[in-house]
This record gives sequence, C-alpha cells and structure tokens, in this order.
Amino acid sequence: MEKLLERSRDLFLKYGIRNITMDKLSADLGISKKTLYRTIPNKSALIEKIVSSFLEEQKLEIQAVKPNTKNAIEEMHLMAEKAIVHIRRMLPNVTFELQKYYPESWQLIENHNIGFLQEVIKENLKRGISEGLYRSDLNLDIIPIFYASKIAVVVDSSLYQQYGYGQDTVFKEFVLYHLHGVVSNKGKDLINNYFNF
Repeated sequence: MEKLLERSRDLFLKYGIRNITMDKLSADLGISKKTLYRTIPNKSALIEKIVSSFLEEQKLEIQAVKPNTKNAIEEMHLMAEKAIVHIRRMLPNVTFELQKYYPESWQLIENHNIGFLQEVIKENLKRGISEGLYRSDLNLDIIPIFYASKIAVVVDSSLYQQYGYGQDTVFKEFVLYHLHGVVSNKGKDLINNYFNF
C-alpha cells in the first residue's frame, strides 16, 4: 500500500490527477488492475488516502520545526520553506482538479487548514508576542482564521498565473504579507535575515 500511495502521488503531482487513470497506474506499478482494485476500491478512495497521508506528513514536518528555531520569525521561515518544496513539486492544476472532481479530499485539506494550521499560526503569534517580535495588540483568534482562509487563494493558480507568477512566488509573498502585518519594529529587522529564498 505504501508503494502504491507514494508512486500514485508522484504521478498525480507530475502529470495531474485526471491524466493518470487506474489503468495507467496499474501498468506503471507492474500489477494487474484486479490486484490494484483489491488494494484500493477506486480512484476517489486512492486520492483520499494520498491526501490524508500528505496532510499527516505535513503535520509532522511542521511540528518538527519549532524546537529547531531561535524565534517565531525563523519558525515561519522554515515552515514556508517546507511548504514551498511541496508547492514546487505540484502542477498548478492539481489543486483545481481536487476542488472540482474530488471534493471529499479537498474537504480534508480545508479541515486541516481550519483546524491544525490555524492552531500552528496562533501558537506562532503567541511566541512572537512573547519574544517581542510581533505586536502585542494582535487578535489571536481572528488572524489565524485570516491566514488559513487565504491558503486556498494562494494555491489557486488561476488568479495569478496570467501575470506570470508561480505558486511558490505567490506563497512567499503571502507569508511576507502576513509577517509585515504582525511584526513589531524589533521584528521588522529580522524578516530580511530569513526571507531571502
């Protein structure tokens, strides 16, 4: 199952979800369609498992960042770097395909953003305030909602592709936009130290 999920994910990211059929997948894996369908009942179930696996992997990556950072701004930088690695591996239309053809899987991502991601941002804000790097008057309930709700806009390439920008560039600008809105004067000096990728 692990090999199936890993290979399927690679193919979907590289060629798009709709371009990879279960027939192509079984041929790529060197197994019969019958064997494939014994492992996974259909493509929707496969996509759902891949998304769940990816979100769990992302959670673990993000949770591992905080202990290895000196401050809240460095933490945001490292989380952004990890996100950009994933974004660069993905065709822009993969997000659109998930939203349009696999709404149950897209809902898993939305739930992740509303739950886990909001909590991560809230904790980062608290840390930044305690370190004097973020403004002390920030609304810790509303800002994480803003951040998480804008992720869908960031990954929707149709909004900015016409201007020649890739998703990784847009994501970097999004994180910088967020940080410039929350940092104190002390924090402003640190942004340029980290965000030069």
